[in-house]
Amino acid sequence: MMLHYFPGLVRMEQAPETIELDMPDIPVYVRKRYPRRASREYGGKLAEAVVKGGVKFINQLIDS
Repeated sequence: MMLHYFPGLVRMEQAPETIELDMPDIPVYVRKRYPRRASREYGGKLAEAVVKGGVKFINQLIDS
């Protein structure tokens, strides 16, 4: 999302090739991430999904 919101602050050449999230109970294909494959477009899609999910969650809290 940094590439979407603040692309000038991102130094892709410093990003690791891969990282693995410390979440042992989920499959490795979910835990393993590839930061160098990130893009501004994907960051925008992710930001939109986070906002939509947040709005849905807040609306559910209000309705309950």
